[in-house]
Amino acid sequence: MYCPTCGTPLPPSSACPSCGTPAGRGDLTLADSRLDRTVIAPRREGDGPTLTEPPAHPFVRPAAITLLAVVHGIAAAIWLLLAIGGALYLPAGEDAVTGAIVLMVLGGIGAAELACVVGLWRLRPHGRTLALGFAWVGLLGVPLGTLVSALVLYYLFRPGIKVLFSGLPPEALSAEDRAQAAAVSRHSMAVVVLVVALVAVCLVIVIGIVAAIAIPSLLRAKAAANEAMAIGSLRAVASGQALFAANCGGGSYAPSLSLLGVPPAGGAAAAFVAPDMAVDPVVKGGYTITLRAGPTAAGAPASCNGAAAGTLVETYFVTAVPTGVPGGRYFGTNQDGTIYERGSDMPVAQRGAPAGATPVR
Repeated sequence: MYCPTCGTPLPPSSACPSCGTPAGRGDLTLADSRLDRTVIAPRREGDGPTLTEPPAHPFVRPAAITLLAVVHGIAAAIWLLLAIGGALYLPAGEDAVTGAIVLMVLGGIGAAELACVVGLWRLRPHGRTLALGFAWVGLLGVPLGTLVSALVLYYLFRPGIKVLFSGLPPEALSAEDRAQAAAVSRHSMAVVVLVVALVAVCLVIVIGIVAAIAIPSLLRAKAAANEAMAIGSLRAVASGQALFAANCGGGSYAPSLSLLGVPPAGGAAAAFVAPDMAVDPVVKGGYTITLRAGPTAAGAPASCNGAAAGTLVETYFVTAVPTGVPGGRYFGTNQDGTIYERGSDMPVAQRGAPAGATPVR
């Protein structure tokens, strides 16, 4: 005979020694008992928890850490917006490399801030590590930034905080470690507000320091890119005038940019400057490009692109004047083909170098 509950062999007229079921509740054999029921082994001392037992509760994120993550989230948004805004503001150009590097640094800081937010929110070790890194940088903000960062470092180095960000589950820690982790989760709201206020001041100081370094670099890169575009525009005009004089103007020059933008009759050849340059004056890359015609060439023939006889000129001077975002330098060129630069208004010189100007190197 076998116990109908647990399958243990039963002695005659006796209760089951394993589960205590009285004998005589049926004459099922072990094989028969398994036909319509599952034999469940009884729990014994030393067995692990059953599936119905609730798992150990995870650590509770302290309110100070939550708000610290929010503050770093705001900082991440600021850095990323600076990077995106700078990318939209900075034009392409050979001298924009410095600006691109600055934008990459801003984006990298924003990405690090975002990773810090995720780590703090999920109590991951990298969250505390990044928060410590930002706090160490904040020490440079003497004197207030140093004080605030020191307090933040003190908080993040507390034993309970280190336990929370250890990456270990609660059941793998000692009772003392669990007690320390629980203690840092029960701070008063006054402590939370103080920590957040200090961290916010620290972040403002750090952002101010980095912005003071980054913004001038962006402006310099913008000015350099504008200057490079202005020099390129003047070279394009000088090259177009040389082609015009040799192939279309009988040795004379066009009196305007718009005439250089007209192709020769018949459409067999292209215009002498690009369409975006065929305006008087033209604004391009933060500079205003203006062609100033010299005296009319005596006996000048009609040009191949429709200019009447006697309208072409002997000389010309093209200036590039910074507008909008300052480029810093003024540029000019004439039929000699040399690009000149000056720190202030460029005087017109139909021949030779303008007064106080030097060739661009």
